[in-house]
Amino acid sequence: MHISKTMFLLFILLSFTATSNAGFLSQFFANVASDSLKGNGKKGHVATDPVIREKKMQGALGAMGYYHQFPDGDLNTFESRIAIKGFQKFLGSEPTGMLLDTEKEQLLYLSNLYVELKKENISQQKEYAIYNEIDSTIDAMKHQAFYQEYLNYFDSTEKLRVISQEEDALVYINGLEVGKILLGYVNVKIEPGIYELKIEKFTTDGEWQLTSTKSIEVKEDIINISKVTLSKRETKQRKDRIAKELAQAKESETNELKILKAQGIEYTINLDGTITDFEHNLVWMRCTIEQMWNGHTCLQDPDYKNIDTSFKKVNTKAAAAGQQKWRIPTINELTSLVYCSSGKPAYRNLTEKSCQGNYRSPTIAQSLFPNTPVANFWSSTIIQDFMFRRKAKFINFDKGYAFKDSSGEKSKVRLVKSLINQNDENLTTNSNSSGEYSDVFHDKNNHLVWEDSSKSAEQKKTYTNAKKHCQTMTKNSKNKWRLPSTAELATLFSHQNDSKTLKNLHDFRSGQHYLVSNIENMGFDFKDRGNTKIRSTNLHFRCVYEKPDKVNIRHSIAKKYNLPIYSDNIVVDLENHLAWENNLTNESKYYSPQKAKNRCENLNIDGINNWQVPDSKQLRMFFKQSLAYSTAKVVSEKIGFLSIKRDYAYKLNNKGKKTDKSLLADNNISAHLICVKPLSQHKS
Repeated sequence: MHISKTMFLLFILLSFTATSNAGFLSQFFANVASDSLKGNGKKGHVATDPVIREKKMQGALGAMGYYHQFPDGDLNTFESRIAIKGFQKFLGSEPTGMLLDTEKEQLLYLSNLYVELKKENISQQKEYAIYNEIDSTIDAMKHQAFYQEYLNYFDSTEKLRVISQEEDALVYINGLEVGKILLGYVNVKIEPGIYELKIEKFTTDGEWQLTSTKSIEVKEDIINISKVTLSKRETKQRKDRIAKELAQAKESETNELKILKAQGIEYTINLDGTITDFEHNLVWMRCTIEQMWNGHTCLQDPDYKNIDTSFKKVNTKAAAAGQQKWRIPTINELTSLVYCSSGKPAYRNLTEKSCQGNYRSPTIAQSLFPNTPVANFWSSTIIQDFMFRRKAKFINFDKGYAFKDSSGEKSKVRLVKSLINQNDENLTTNSNSSGEYSDVFHDKNNHLVWEDSSKSAEQKKTYTNAKKHCQTMTKNSKNKWRLPSTAELATLFSHQNDSKTLKNLHDFRSGQHYLVSNIENMGFDFKDRGNTKIRSTNLHFRCVYEKPDKVNIRHSIAKKYNLPIYSDNIVVDLENHLAWENNLTNESKYYSPQKAKNRCENLNIDGINNWQVPDSKQLRMFFKQSLAYSTAKVVSEKIGFLSIKRDYAYKLNNKGKKTDKSLLADNNISAHLICVKPLSQHKS
């Protein structure tokens, strides 16, 4: 059924919404409903706003289409006086622009009805009842003579009430505009029949269309109610903008990847808002934890509350998808993201010191990690200062340097996870069909093969379960995997900064304890220069096995120097023809010169005798060689080691500098001790 234009003019006249702005009116009445205009916003307080009544009157005038500003409580402005005159004409009274007491009460009552609509948890039954009361109140106020010419027509029409939560949405019937949603609804007088109802609204930026179209039937003798929910659609304007931004982002990414590759840095961009660093076997989120990936850049996440909530949310999602959980990166991992565009001190700045020269800030590959805040970023690395206070390490991405602090206020988080192969155990099959693990690190100098998967970089187990893990690896391969000795573990730590060989770096500098095989209840940490007793504590570990040639090499060395077959309790310096004791249990003891001589002269290791206290030259050679020694005491400049030469005893630090001296006979200094045995080649 078609409707005449004259009839639609009548609809607009009756609905009072043609020139009103429902958005700010809805907010105003919501404020009043939540008591935000009372007693500093606290519920239960008496209103302290001296013009709250005047504001509510203006709100009611706005709801009727006469007042077009946000209520300010001043009834003597130009806008207020014009609105009052329009309202008075509607009432049929003299348009003076000054409200009578009865007129004020009418507006206040109407305003109170709109406030009721904005209260929380209002039932649908009450909502519909308020709509009816608003309509009947307005009908009772209007000047009957003003509308007399239409009354005969009204007798043959029915009321259609369109309800929607989208304020200011336009309402169309059979393609013609009939009104606008105001405070949740609009009324239309219409003849009985079947019509096409459409509601439409565009966001202020023009990028979204909120719309709904449905067929309705208007029946006689009832208030016809149509409650409509609008669906959200992208507009062509938005699609064109995103396509343009995506093309620009892809071009920037491609250009930056080329530049980085030329500088020895390679990343692989993934489709899910992550990026892979195969050199360090890491997968990074391109956005910080308070941001969201929109397909081509990082935007502020509107649902972000705090780091803990978002961290839990992202890992709940990962767990539900059967994926590896995200974590906060170690300081070593986070440092790998620092990019100095000046190339000083390096493009990939691993020094933990500031970029130098003319560089871009933030100090990160900006096209690959878009909209990175110029801020401090958390790492998971915790250290102790000289007063044993625990502090976290951070990276400042303004200048690219690392620092430690006890407070991370306003610091950001970028999550990471290790790159894990689809097969959890990383087991491959070689040409002769025997299983072998592919993710390993070959230490050619020490003839060792280490477990080096991303899983091993993070795994923590008890001593018993760690041994079982290595035994399981042995069952699945041809090699005898086991937990390392302290001496072997020392060789692993010597590679802690060598990402070219040891791919899956764990942050050894963070002070984590590592399990060793030959001391069941001991976790050993080279950072803290010592060991700790454990029972059921989960500690980091990596399995290892000896290459077959290691045994042959030891046999060859033993034959060369006429020694029995020795174990890891001895470290041999082939260059200087020296054997050193490798005794973890001796690391914390201090010896006077005479006790040191007695101990070394009576020492027997693997059947090898004739040990002695080293002289200063031998100690310096030991420190210079950086042998795989099982105590971290040798890496501390604060620790002194004893040496004896002729009639004097000396204390040396690990730089070879003498820090104390006395006559041997005085026997009045003490220091740590490492016994040495000069080796002579066997002449066959």
